[in-house]
Amino acid sequence: MMMHTWLIVTAMYCANVHAIEEVIQAASSETHSQIEVKLTPKEKAWLAQNPDIRVAVKSAWMPIEFKLESERHRGVSVDYLNAISQLLNISFTIIDFPEDSQPEVVDLISGVIGNQIVYPDYRALNQPFLVVPFAIYVNRSQQQMAEVNSLDALKGKRVAVFKHGLLSRRISENYPDIKLVSVNIADEAFQLLEAGDVDAYVGNELVVDYHVSVHRMSYVKKVGATPFSSNIYGCAQRP
Repeated sequence: MMMHTWLIVTAMYCANVHAIEEVIQAASSETHSQIEVKLTPKEKAWLAQNPDIRVAVKSAWMPIEFKLESERHRGVSVDYLNAISQLLNISFTIIDFPEDSQPEVVDLISGVIGNQIVYPDYRALNQPFLVVPFAIYVNRSQQQMAEVNSLDALKGKRVAVFKHGLLSRRISENYPDIKLVSVNIADEAFQLLEAGDVDAYVGNELVVDYHVSVHRMSYVKKVGATPFSSNIYGCAQRP
C-alpha cells in the first residue's frame, strides 16, 4: 500500500537534483501555494486515509541526513520532505533510521545508496532523487599534485577511497594503475591526505565539500571530477 505514496511524490522526490531544488525554492516562496500537483482520485483518497507518513532518516550522513546533539534531523533529504509536505499538505514523521527497518515501524526510507537495497520488505524507486559526483581532492601543499585534474593523472599514485561501496571497484576496473588505499571513514582519508601518506582522496563531492567547509580544512583542494557518481534512492514498502 505504501507504494501509493511514492507514486504521488515521484515527480518531486525522485527527479534530478536540479528539479528538486526548484521544487524546494517554490515550496519556500510566497507563491508555492500556486503550484498544482495533479493527483488521481485513488491517490487523493489514500492521502486522506494516511495523513501522517513515517520516514526513517539517518543521523550521521552530513549534509544529506544528520542530527546534531539535541536537534532535529536536518539535511538535503529533510529539505525535500519539507517541500513535499507543503506541496501536498501532508505530514512526515521523521524517526531515527533503524538498521533492521520494519514495515510496522517505518513506511519510507529516505535515502539509500544504490538501488540494490538490503531490506526485503522495501523497494527502491527506479530513479535516484539525488545524484552526486565523486571528486578528486589533494593536499594543496603538495606541488607535484598541482596539475592533477582527472583520474588519468593519478596513475601510480596512492589514492584514498571509501572501503565500502562500488567506487573502489570501478576505479580498480577502469584505472588499474592507481594504488588504492581503503579507508573506513572520511576523517581517516583526511588524516592520510594531511600527513602525505596518500597523494589524493576521491570522495562524494557533496559530503567532502561539506566537511572541508565546516571543519575549515584549508589544506584540502578540489582539483577535478571523476566519471563516477553516487546515486541516492528513496525506498517504500513493497505492495
